[in-house]
Formats: sequence, C-alpha cells, structure tokens
Amino acid sequence: MGQRIALKLRTKLQTVFFNLGCFSQRFSWTVLAIGFFILIGFSVGILKAKIETDVEKLWIEVDGRLEKEIKYTKDALGEGSETTNELLIHASNNGKDNILTVGSIQQHLKAVQTAIDVKVTIYNKTWTHSDLCYVPEVPSFNDSLVDGIVSAIIPCLIISPLDCFWDGAKLLKLRGVLPDMVKGVPLEWIESHPTALLSLLPLLNIPGEKEIRDMFFKAGITDGYLNRPCLDPTELKCPQSAPNFKSRKAPNVGEELTGGCKGFATEFMQWAEELIVGGTEKKNGTLTSAKALQTILVLSGPQDLHKRFAENSKDLTVDWNLDSARKVLEAWQRSFTAEMEAQHFVEEEDAFNMLAFDSASVTDLLKEFSETSVTRIVIGYVLMVMILLFSL
Repeated sequence: MGQRIALKLRTKLQTVFFNLGCFSQRFSWTVLAIGFFILIGFSVGILKAKIETDVEKLWIEVDGRLEKEIKYTKDALGEGSETTNELLIHASNNGKDNILTVGSIQQHLKAVQTAIDVKVTIYNKTWTHSDLCYVPEVPSFNDSLVDGIVSAIIPCLIISPLDCFWDGAKLLKLRGVLPDMVKGVPLEWIESHPTALLSLLPLLNIPGEKEIRDMFFKAGITDGYLNRPCLDPTELKCPQSAPNFKSRKAPNVGEELTGGCKGFATEFMQWAEELIVGGTEKKNGTLTSAKALQTILVLSGPQDLHKRFAENSKDLTVDWNLDSARKVLEAWQRSFTAEMEAQHFVEEEDAFNMLAFDSASVTDLLKEFSETSVTRIVIGYVLMVMILLFSL
C-alpha cells in the first residue's frame, strides 16, 4: 500500500516537471527574461538589505518582557545610560585541572592589573580605565574639600575573586589628586583603613560629620582590605592585620572563595560565588576545586561618560556628544581585547588560559561576517545566467 502511494506521487511529480520543461522549451526566452528580472530584484534586495549586528536585538525576544523593561529604562534614564562589562576569564584548558591555587590567583592578578593599565588615544586625549570606569555614586556633602577627597578615593567598580584577598586592593587606584592638607595620610586602599579619612573630619570642621560617618558605616566602608589574607604573606606591604601575617602561611584559596567575595563597600558589594568562580566542586560546603575564575571590569555608559567630560570637552578634537562618547568606549574595549590577547600571562604548556571578552569585539565580528560582497554576488548571478543560456 505504501509503495503504491509513493509511485502515484512520483508519477504526478514527474508529469508536472515534464510539463514545466516543455513549457520552458517552448517559451525559453520568456522564461529566461522573467528569471533574469527576478534575479536582478533579489540582488538589489540583498544590496539594500540592512544586516542587524546589534547583539541585544538579535537575542532579545521581540515584544517580550525584557525588551519592554529595557525600553522603559532607556525612556526613564535616557539613551546610553547602561553600563558595559568587560570580562577576563581564566580557565582550565582541559576542564580537569584545579585553578584554586595561589599561583593561579597571582596570575589572575597580573592579568587584571594589565587590563586596568590599558590606554587608548583618541580625540587628542589618552583615555585610561579610570576615565571610563563605572564609579558607585556617592552623595554630595556640600563641601568641596570633602567631596574632592571622597571622589578621589572611591575606586572603579571591579567584580573579582581577588576581592577575597588583600591583594585585591592593588586594583583600586586613586581617581584624583588629593588636597595638600591630606597628603601623607594613608588613603591608598592597599595601606588604608577607611576610618583614616573619618579621623580627618574633626580637623576639617565640617557640619555634616555625623552624616558622613553614617554613610561610611552603612555602606560597609570600614575595614577596607586590611583584614583580608595576603596571597604572599611575606610581601613587605602585607598588613599586620592580615589573618595570615603572623603565620606566614599561604591562604587556602578554596576556603576564601567559598560563598563569594565582597568589594570595598561590604554591605552593598557582595559578589556571588557563581559570578566569580566556575566549574566548582565542594566538600562539606567548601570549595575544593574549580575550573575557571572571572573578573568583570564595569565601564560607564555613553551618557555617564559624556556628562563626566562635558566641562573639559573643549580640549577634545571632536563635537563631544553621546556618539563620540560611545566611540571612545568602543576604542578602549578593542584596545583591551587586543592587549590581553598580545600578552602571555601563561606559558603554552600551562594548564590554564586567559581570555578577554567585550561587547565591542562581538559587534565587530558580527559586522565582519555580515558584510555583503557585491563582487561575489555579481559573479554568482553571471554564472547562473551563463548556465541557463548553455542549457537552452
């Protein structure tokens, strides 16, 4: 029964194709002309087509909840208000080796230090990570001196497994020049107890001293990094308050990373374990093995960057707007990826590899592989026409 139906279907198809062939032979030039015009229409359509390279539009469901929330955020905060994340992933090559060692963490530290030192020159200015990074907002204290000190010591937002150690403070640089009257006061994060700043308040005769103290304590900006273990307790700058300073023993990396880490503001900056460590294995609730570490450098959005340099834009060789701010961010992102690929943080025979990822590089790849080659399209259509002509 099944073979009979298949034979009938094949017979009908053969009849249709036979009649179509006969028609094409009888009216060959008409069929060729119609086909030629159709090909021209398709070619014009391809050349006029706009290739979508926006990752956000490609992956987010049309008219979905996430698209509506993003649209609401843009309408409320304005275009370019979003931040961008630059990822630095330190992963096992074979998926078997354990990355939870002091040596691997130190390699990761070296890589992140290189990343935050990346610079790019554009519009007659050399832009650094400190210029472009996202900085947590701090309320104004209505005192130019205090506001200047606070803005200088509040660092860029970096989400990293290094925050579990004192060495994470090496990534937090002063973002401005401190006033002369506080020079000599240890305000660098690798040597500073945040209360060192609070101890200056009585000397400055500021009316809002209590509010400033409350803000620091509510945010958890109290002990800084001085009570976190040092990767190398024999290092000269390792603080005496570090848990392993007296024992001079290297920390147990798995124990320190269990449950995640906290940034400089411990009440608000709490990094989930899954965000900074991957491929984990546990025993009795404690990390015993992991396959990857991840650090995230958070950059400002175009809107925030535009506002930050609006007053000093007269020195730039460009009309400073959202579009030019976006180009600066993309230029730094590309430089970040290129620099991390050029550096050799691990040896070829090493079990781990360092990978950099940023949104600008993804967009560049999409554009590169989405470009339409006019020459290839023309050659393809010419070959098709020649085949049709020879078949007549």
